[in-house]
Amino acid sequence: KMMNNIKNIGALTIKELFEKNLKIPPYQRPYSWEKEQVEDLIEDLLTAYKNEIEKYLIGNMIFHQEDLKEEINIVDGQQRIITLGLIIKILSNQEKYFNNFFNNEISILSSNKLIENYNLSKNRLKVDENLLNYILEKVIVTYIKTSSEDEAFVLFDSQNTRGRPLERKDLLKVHHLHHM
Repeated sequence: KMMNNIKNIGALTIKELFEKNLKIPPYQRPYSWEKEQVEDLIEDLLTAYKNEIEKYLIGNMIFHQEDLKEEINIVDGQQRIITLGLIIKILSNQEKYFNNFFNNEISILSSNKLIENYNLSKNRLKVDENLLNYILEKVIVTYIKTSSEDEAFVLFDSQNTRGRPLERKDLLKVHHLHHM
């Protein structure tokens, strides 16, 4: 399929990622990462940090940004971004990295999982300026940003992520919910 609406493809450090005006669109399913997925991410980050890996890639994300709009909708990558947010919050003990991302963006359906995974992460990590800086500066995500939402869904559908794959019916549900 021709991709005519890809705005850009690139890489961002985690610091740059959180500086963007990220939005979780209302059609997104709730935050649902399981304990194993959170532990895997923490383990991966700690291993990369210990081995001083210069650029550590934690996956690709898909964004949709309408022309002339500030905000960037997260089509794929929400679960990872939220989990990273929790980790950064624990490591820094400060709010400054979130430009209100957590204040208005998290569905109430997500709150139990959030609390659960926050506590889980808090047991594994403590305030650590060096690890925090490593994650912010050296850990990167790649992304594809489109100006067409439909195209973002096509990309999403064709990309297998490490997270829980959406079933076809979920994808359709998301798509229909959005158009309603």
